[in-house]
Amino acid sequence: MYSRVPVVACASGGPLETVANEKTGFLCDNNADSFAQCISLVVMMGPAGRAQMGAKGHQWVNEKFSFNAFSEKIATTYIYIF
Repeated sequence: MYSRVPVVACASGGPLETVANEKTGFLCDNNADSFAQCISLVVMMGPAGRAQMGAKGHQWVNEKFSFNAFSEKIATTYIYIF
């Protein structure tokens, strides 16, 4: 996502938390047919659609997973605990 490209990942574990389905990429079932369908969606979006989804993914990473985002979460948790 940080590289501004749509993500296709299996809907389990980490991707469930990091990929915003149909916004920053696509989450698929853990099988080849589902993965192929999601790849087809990315291809059919065309360059403009992929660029738009890629931009949303880049923004998502910066908002949720950057050093600043983690720092703010830690600071908020620390203040809440103490």
